[in-house]
Amino acid sequence: VMGQICLSLTLLTAAGLFLRSALRAADLAPGFRTANSIVVELDAGLAGYSQTRGQETYRALLARLKALPGVESASLAATVPFGITSNERGIRRADSDAADKRSLVNCQSNLVDENYFQTMGIAMLRGRSFLPAEAAARSAVVIDRLAASRLRPDGDALGTHILMGSGEGGKPREMEVVGIVGQVWEHIVGKGEDPHVYTPFGPEYQSDMHIHLKVRSESGMLESVRREIRAFDAALPVLALKTMQQHLEGSADMWITRTAATLFSIFAGVALLLAMIGLYGIRSYTVARRTRE
Repeated sequence: VMGQICLSLTLLTAAGLFLRSALRAADLAPGFRTANSIVVELDAGLAGYSQTRGQETYRALLARLKALPGVESASLAATVPFGITSNERGIRRADSDAADKRSLVNCQSNLVDENYFQTMGIAMLRGRSFLPAEAAARSAVVIDRLAASRLRPDGDALGTHILMGSGEGGKPREMEVVGIVGQVWEHIVGKGEDPHVYTPFGPEYQSDMHIHLKVRSESGMLESVRREIRAFDAALPVLALKTMQQHLEGSADMWITRTAATLFSIFAGVALLLAMIGLYGIRSYTVARRTRE
C-alpha cells in the first residue's frame, strides 16, 4: 500500500506539472500576432522552379495577395514559430577574438522580407527593418533583444558589425545590425528563450517558404487565399494553409504537452484509486480483527 501511495503521488505530481504547462501554453504570449493572422506554406522547388523563377514567383504572389480585399499586410519568411523545422546560425562581433568561444552567440535564424515584423506584429525596439539596397548587398541583419544582450552585454548592439556563418560552410561574412526587435518564443517545453537573427530574403534563397498575412477578419479568408493562389499559379503546391491560431494548436509542442497531461492524469487517477482501495482494505482488516473487543 505504501508503494501504491508513493507511485500515485509521483504520477499526480507529474500530471500536475504537465497540466500547468498546458495551462501556461494556453496563456502563452509568443511575442507575435496570433489573431487575424494567416500562414501559407509553399514550395516552389516541388514545382521544378529554379532559384530565380522561385524568387520571382514568391514576389509576384506576395504582391497579388496584398491586393486581396481584407488583407492589410503580407510578408515572406523561411520558418514559422512553433513549426517543424528551424535554422540555427552562429554570430559574433567582428572585433571579437575568433578563438574565444564565449563570443559566439548561437541564434535561431530566419530569412524574411522587409515587411515581416510589421505583418507579424513583432515590436521594433531599436533601429529599423531592411532596405532593398541592403537586402541586395547582403549587408544588414536584424536581431532580437536576447541576441543583442549576449552580443554586447555592456552596451548597445545597434550598429554593431558582426560575422555570421553563411549556412553553406563558406567563409563568414560581415554584416551590420540595423534593428533590434522583441523576443519571439519558439517552444513551449524543453527550451526557454532563444536568441534570433533575421536576414533579408533575396540574396539567400529557400524553396520552402511561408507567406504571412495580416487580415481584418479570418472569416472566409482561407478559401479566398487558396483560390487566389490557384488562379495565380495552379502548379505551385500549397503545403499548408491555416490561421496562426490553428498552427499553434496543431504544433508538436502543444500536442506533446496536452497528450502527456492527459496520459499522466489517467495513470495518476488509476494509481490513486488502487492506493485508496489498498488503504481501505488494511483499515477494514484491522477493524474486523478488533470487532470482538
